[in-house]
Formats: sequence, structure tokens, C-alpha cells
Amino acid sequence: MRGVLVFIVAPEKGFEYRTACEAIGGQYLRIAPGSDDCINLMEIRRTTLDIDSNMTDNVQRSDSVLLDKVQDIHTYLRLRYPEMTPEESYQLNIALLECYESFGITKDNASLLKPDGSFKDMPDFAHLYPFLLKYPVLKNVALAVKELIDFGMGGQTNVDLTSSFIVFDTSGNKQRDISSSTFIATSFIRDEASRSRTRKKAVIGDELWLIAGNEGNEQAADFVIELAKTIRGYGGIFVSATQNTIEFPDSGLVTNIFLCINCLQFLNEVGKICFLSRSWCFCSCWLYGFFYQTVPCSAGWAFSIPLWAFKSALLTAENGF
Repeated sequence: MRGVLVFIVAPEKGFEYRTACEAIGGQYLRIAPGSDDCINLMEIRRTTLDIDSNMTDNVQRSDSVLLDKVQDIHTYLRLRYPEMTPEESYQLNIALLECYESFGITKDNASLLKPDGSFKDMPDFAHLYPFLLKYPVLKNVALAVKELIDFGMGGQTNVDLTSSFIVFDTSGNKQRDISSSTFIATSFIRDEASRSRTRKKAVIGDELWLIAGNEGNEQAADFVIELAKTIRGYGGIFVSATQNTIEFPDSGLVTNIFLCINCLQFLNEVGKICFLSRSWCFCSCWLYGFFYQTVPCSAGWAFSIPLWAFKSALLTAENGF
């Protein structure tokens, strides 16, 4: 995608993106219980938390990547087991660190790599489960982890996460699973986006009313809001599309993030990002003027663009039109 990392979060009808995604060599992922696709949340894919580590004049920081990952796992398991007590939380920390240590991974970032510079093998929830059983106080946490394993969500990563175009289809989730599945997507995107501020990246949320609207999931909405608020600091943009902004609540996602601007200005910005001509954008605005999508963007935009133009813009750019 011309050097731009593209991540799409689709909590409704995510299958609509599959054909276009696969046509350009992207990775389509269905994040839901029973899916063949699995992302190992316990896998560590970076050796530093320093977003400016690739800048030559900066002093390199050594903040622990492992402890940051432990926080993510904590958040995820709390979504699966909201009644977690402070005692369980403390003991879970110990179990997690013991599990990673069994793989030779400690708070020292250097321990993440083999002598040849490649990443060490990483534990997954199936490896964590026996460590939880060691502590009677973690009985309920162990049950939550066992459920993940039984539903195929606790194993090793079996998909290509190095693609520059990834679609996270979370539309197959029941209400109780929406927040945890959304967290898997947003935590991965945040992790990848925060690797460097110098690479361009775009996060697209389609039909986010499903998780941010009045009938949505408050925790899942918070994850998306936080990502939208911080993505510009990582050198990226956030775009959200819906057919009608009335589907969003009076406060929350829209109020916190979005302002208004005209359609043509946005299309010009899309053209710059996707290497489209001004005439292409202008014609799209006119030819599909009756089939608008309302699209808010964290750069301070909220406006209408054609659904067809929005969903095919990246594919069109890739094909050189």
C-alpha cells in the first residue's frame, strides 16, 4: 500500500472487505470464538517501547516490554472475568511472570531474543493455564483462560501479521465477547502503530456505532476512542464511517473526537494518502453524490463521502488508477 500501514476494524459485516483485502495481498482476520484465525495476545513482537528508537540522535530507553505486555493481558482477562479481585490481580502478575520466565523471558528486553537476533518462542494461554492452577486463588481466572483455549482463542498466532493491510472482522461476536475481541484488534494496532512515528499508517473503523452507539459496548468503545485520540501521535490518521451519525450517542465517540468539514476537502485528503488525482476525487463526489457515507476523522473532519469511493479507494490506488 505504497508504504502506508492500513488497519480496518469492522464490527459489522466485516466480510464486505474480504475480497478487496485478499485481492491486494492483505490479511483478513475473523476475531471471534470458533474462528480458525488466532492472534496470540501473549506474544511479544517488539524489543523496545521507545517509539523514537529508530532516530539516531536519541538516547535509547530500556523500559520493560514484558511488563507492558503483562498489563495488556491483565486488561484482556478482566474483560473475560470482570469480577477479578485485587488478590487475584496480584497473583495473576506472579503467574504471568513465571510463565514467561519458563520461556527464558524476563523484564530485561534483551531476553526476548535468541543469540541469532530472532525472537524466542512465546507462551500462549495454553502455557499459562498450568501456572494459574498452581494458585487456588486463581481458580476463576483459570476457568476464564480455559474457556479461551476451548474456543480456539488461546493458542499460537496462525495468521500473517506482517501484512501492510489487515482487516479485523469482529462481526461474529455475541455481546459478551465484543469488548475482548475489540481489545485484541486495538491492542495489536496500537502496538504496531507505536513502533515508529516515521511510517505512515491509517486506522479505519467501519460501522463503529455497533460498539459505540446506545446499544453498544462501553468498554469496547473506550478502546476505539483511545486509539482514535492517540493515533495522530503515532504518525497516523483515524477514519470512521457510518450511514447515519444519529446511530452514535449524543456523547462519546463523536463528541470526543470529531468536528465538521466539507466533503470535497476530505476527498482531496484521501487523494493525497491514496495517490488519487483531484479529478478522480471530484468526479467521485459528483457521480456518487446520492450515496454518501458520513465519515468522521480524527484530524478534525466529519463529512459525507460515497460508500463506493471509501471502500474502494485503497484498492483503486493499488491498481494505479
